[in-house]
Amino acid sequence: MNETTGYECAFVRPEKITCYLLSEKHPAGRHKAMFFSQFGFTLVFWRQLEIALLGHAAQHEVTHRKVTPFGCVYVIDGPLQTPDGRTPFIRTI
Repeated sequence: MNETTGYECAFVRPEKITCYLLSEKHPAGRHKAMFFSQFGFTLVFWRQLEIALLGHAAQHEVTHRKVTPFGCVYVIDGPLQTPDGRTPFIRTI
């Protein structure tokens, strides 16, 4: 258990996953969708990415915190567990 990240408060809005991170049609997100699809994440099973991102927060330390117009966000770097078993190193915010 990684107490310093406060991962128990972490969340990912479903629309951030379905309409951005896994959307092949989103102008900015489509590149992320291409990246995630290489590792077995799909829009149909979008909850797999949600679970993986929350696991990422639970397993890795916060590298830094920043205040944005949307509130305080936490940056976490580390390998991500994926459906195909590979573990790409990613940054989550």
